[in-house]
Amino acid sequence: MALNNQTQSTEDQEVQDLDFANKPSEVSMEPVADAASPSELAIEEAQNVRMVSEHEALVTEEVAKASEEVPLEDSTINRVDATLIGDAIEKGRDIRLPLIGHLSLQRQIRYLLVAMGVSLLLSAVFVWLNAKQSELISTQAQISGEILMHSQRIGKAAPNAIYGKPIAFTQLRESQKAINSNLNVLINGGEYNGRSVSKASSALAPVLESTKKAWSNSNSGATTILKTEKELNAFREDLESMNLLSPTLASLSDEVQSQKVQGGASPQAIFAAGQLVMLTQRLARSAAEFMATDTINADKAFLLGKDANTFYDLIEGFLSGSEILKLQATKEPATRAKLQELQKAFVDYKKSVDNISSKLDSFTGAKSAEQTIFNENEDLKQKISALEKTYVKQQDSFNISFWLLMLTAVLALISAAGIAVVLLQDSRNRTKEANQRRIEADMQMQLAQKQEEQANAINEQNQAAILRLMNELQEVADGDLTVQATVSEDITGAIADSVNYTVEE
Repeated sequence: MALNNQTQSTEDQEVQDLDFANKPSEVSMEPVADAASPSELAIEEAQNVRMVSEHEALVTEEVAKASEEVPLEDSTINRVDATLIGDAIEKGRDIRLPLIGHLSLQRQIRYLLVAMGVSLLLSAVFVWLNAKQSELISTQAQISGEILMHSQRIGKAAPNAIYGKPIAFTQLRESQKAINSNLNVLINGGEYNGRSVSKASSALAPVLESTKKAWSNSNSGATTILKTEKELNAFREDLESMNLLSPTLASLSDEVQSQKVQGGASPQAIFAAGQLVMLTQRLARSAAEFMATDTINADKAFLLGKDANTFYDLIEGFLSGSEILKLQATKEPATRAKLQELQKAFVDYKKSVDNISSKLDSFTGAKSAEQTIFNENEDLKQKISALEKTYVKQQDSFNISFWLLMLTAVLALISAAGIAVVLLQDSRNRTKEANQRRIEADMQMQLAQKQEEQANAINEQNQAAILRLMNELQEVADGDLTVQATVSEDITGAIADSVNYTVEE
């Protein structure tokens, strides 16, 4: 009964508090045998309580130990988790942008987007400026080329204008106006064919001034020729009239000479008739040579007028007689008719000669101006060609707006590359984090598997110990008090020790 009471008390206490030695004298073999079933229940209950507590502590200790034993860089884990992308990312070095690399991803992207936007905006501005600059230089080169063309046109038009050709005056006037207008546009800026041209830069100002100075003499010469347009037109008409009358005068003079010779005229009359023939030839030659030389020869002009007066006096001497020329008036009707016809034709001829002689100063100034244009035309051509080459060189070179355009374009590309780098690095970081989490998850899974295996092993060991203890208790219950319960480090060790103590008592 005492053993039963002690067994009942173990239901609320741990196995370590069991005391089977309180009343050993009262214990007999029969009561032990009778109380075998309750004793088994008490022992089993105590076993369950202690097994739970010790099992929890043991599992915790084994988990910690297993955690320390599992390496972070286990080859099996790496082999399971490794992928081509993961390996590439792990091997790749982290990229950090200068200046802003320490900032967050969002701020880096924001700054780079702002930089790229500003660069693109500035690039658009510089594209526009470069286009405007290129258009300006192209226009200036076109203007200089047009000036060169008109300078050559003036060189060809001036000689023709001296001879009174109307088309030459038109060309001379248009070219002079075009050169003056174009030079003014290049120097001071203005409009050209609907395009705006800015004022010449300081680098081009000396070249333009040199060109303008070279043009000044030719410009004055063209102005002089244009001022004498009316006189030169009249001169052309007089020359044409003289050229038309020269064959008539020569023919009539020959007939008069022949009739004088055939009519048996005096030697003086025959000589005078011969002078008429000679003068018609010299007048024609003088008229042709009058404007053919570089400058108008005043002597030729004087000789032309003198020959015309002599020719007229000879005709008057043949018709009316002349004591000075020692000529008697011609009486033969046929010869006299020829002389009258010759006189009538020569009146118009002499009028043209007188017109030329009276305007000799105007002709001289125009011819001098034409000669100036001719002499300076080559120098003017070289100056204008140098100006044109300067503009062409500028057109082929890169101006400041072009380099600024290149700079902003490079900045835009750098910003875009920076954005790509930041996004790539962010992708790397995310991939690394995901890979690390995957590795940690696999490690935890393997650790859990190992812990489960260890727990199963401990459970099997505990079950074997419990089964052994139960068998030993069964033998004690059957009356074999010589049986010693196995005391070990297992969960049943304390219970076995208590049972042995109780049996011994």
